[in-house]
Amino acid sequence: MRTLMLRFAGFTGAPILSALAPFIILPLITRVVGPEGWANFATGQSIGILGMVVVLFGWGIAGPVRVARSHSDVERSLILRESIRSRLLTSTIAVPTAALATALISGPAFRIESILIAVAMTLGGLTPAWFC
Repeated sequence: MRTLMLRFAGFTGAPILSALAPFIILPLITRVVGPEGWANFATGQSIGILGMVVVLFGWGIAGPVRVARSHSDVERSLILRESIRSRLLTSTIAVPTAALATALISGPAFRIESILIAVAMTLGGLTPAWFC
């Protein structure tokens, strides 16, 4: 029973912590950088998430199904290799586009930081989290 409770706490603890983190971090960011910095931060984050969707290119939905239907480790490795190849290809387009869009939309204060946020968020699409 204790093992079950620890597993349950592990599965629910991370999502709860992820849900509460913005309520702690975002007021601190706003206090430090002010309204214009916060607006640029939000711009970089929003454009970066859009870029991440482009980089993922549907692998977050189709990938786990393909892995579950595979019959061997060799087949699974081929699926992962195919996803890496296609996501790297889409990232060569999405990363510069996200950086340029953020540079054009964001204000002069914290522009470099907002571009870096957009690039970092876009590169989040390269993670193999869906492969589990």
